[in-house]
Amino acid sequence: MGERTDVAGAAKQISRTLSTAASSRFVSCREPSAREASSSSVKPPARSFALRAAAERVRPGGTVTYAVCTINRAENEAVVDALGLPVDDLGALGPELRHPRRPEFLLTLPHVHGTAGFFVARVRA
Repeated sequence: MGERTDVAGAAKQISRTLSTAASSRFVSCREPSAREASSSSVKPPARSFALRAAAERVRPGGTVTYAVCTINRAENEAVVDALGLPVDDLGALGPELRHPRRPEFLLTLPHVHGTAGFFVARVRA
């Protein structure tokens, strides 16, 4: 049998972690019609749970990078905002990928960047 890790015992020992969750039907939209179909009515409980769980496990001052392959606001900005933690300015690291409405986040858009839609934020615990 494999070794077991005591997750509870590891809490607050981690300085940085990555949080992601399964994507919705608005995954990496490249078609304009699919991009327009995204709606703020999508409920992101799995994403919120994953991000909150990660934030609870990093030590004070540690960071959680939240990266998801969707351009849906309810699964991106709303999840980060609901956590209520300070956000690092990632836009300064990649100005060409700055989110158009929230410059502290990164966002790739199929029609702008020629790639899949992707969102990245970093919160500080």
